Amino acid sequence: MPYRRRPRHRRIRLGWFLLLGAILMLLPHTAATRLQMAVLQVLRVPIRSGRWIGLAARTSIELGGYVPAKQYKQLADQYQQLLNRTKTLEAALEDGYKRLEELAQIRQIKPLQRLRPISARIITFLAPTQLLIEAGKADGITAGDLVMADEAIIGKVVFASAYTAKVELLTSPQMAMVATVRPSNIAGLLKGDGNNGMVIRTRAPCPVKVGETVFLDDGPGKGLPVGTVVSSQLDRKDPLLWVIRVQPGWDMSRAKVVWVMTTGQ
Repeated sequence: MPYRRRPRHRRIRLGWFLLLGAILMLLPHTAATRLQMAVLQVLRVPIRSGRWIGLAARTSIELGGYVPAKQYKQLADQYQQLLNRTKTLEAALEDGYKRLEELAQIRQIKPLQRLRPISARIITFLAPTQLLIEAGKADGITAGDLVMADEAIIGKVVFASAYTAKVELLTSPQMAMVATVRPSNIAGLLKGDGNNGMVIRTRAPCPVKVGETVFLDDGPGKGLPVGTVVSSQLDRKDPLLWVIRVQPGWDMSRAKVVWVMTTGQ
């Protein structure tokens, strides 16, 4: 049987097909995948039932590197949620480490070794000299417990509900406690001036110098620091009295957590 050559147009088509296949083989994987997916999306074949054969969806699994836009958005949202939760847990862990460090420092202060510190978050300021904290009777807190921040006594619990408590700062005019200035060992009544400071009035003359430390000298808080002397001078209104002004040993603008010093075990 004599050999019959294929028509020229068929040979040309076969040549172009082979050339296209060679080009696809030389293309980078990512570009080839995108091109194949584009062709499959265009050449979807309809079947009798009216449905379309999902060649693109089936081929994407085989080729790899292709994720539908809807699925990609869902995965991106899940990843962002996990990332946000991780950041929240890291912040909570860091806060826990800080509280442990503060507790360790508090435990090293000798007068505090007989007290039990309870950590409490500051909810809000009820007034310039009043705090509302997130701890109460359920945590063992009672009225009269001393409150500490920045390794200094800042006030006293004046009211406690089941889960919250109100703290009156030592800078309040309603607060008055016996204190001693060291190393000069001058004792007197420490009162708040209502303006972020405290005052001790004693008999003149007085050897107290600026920079000395003021400690409580009353009740379970005896020996605990409250602040530093910033002024020591004669009372202008009464020449028989000496005025010692005390700067608080804490900074409430930065404080987020306080320690309530309870006497319970």
